[in-house]
Amino acid sequence: MNTLHHVAARFPDLFVPNWTTDLTCGSSWSTIASDACNQLDALRRRDDAGLRVHHISRNFGGLRLWAEPATSQVRTIVDWAERLSRYSCEYCKSPGVYREHPFGAWLTLCPDCAERELGFDRGRR
Repeated sequence: MNTLHHVAARFPDLFVPNWTTDLTCGSSWSTIASDACNQLDALRRRDDAGLRVHHISRNFGGLRLWAEPATSQVRTIVDWAERLSRYSCEYCKSPGVYREHPFGAWLTLCPDCAERELGFDRGRR
């Protein structure tokens, strides 16, 4: 599991001041968040429109990014990252499906990672 602090550290001018998160996620989602931030930072540097990332979280088995101002270009990048996370295993990037964690959280995992990480039966969704 990775925290997203390294993503914010790579793009210090993109994130709002004093941005913090305790979100941990698998390496696949960390890469998705980093790729989205790379695109957002390039847009910020090009347009200098005060673009800032306010929040990255996990919600209902996918990543959620909040960036403002929410122009159409920003929404396209954010939508891409959020949509990709809903269909990609959090750990390995393989196609994943929503799975309910025994404690009630929803995760997006492939069958192999679900079995390895959570002990799920390969046939169980």
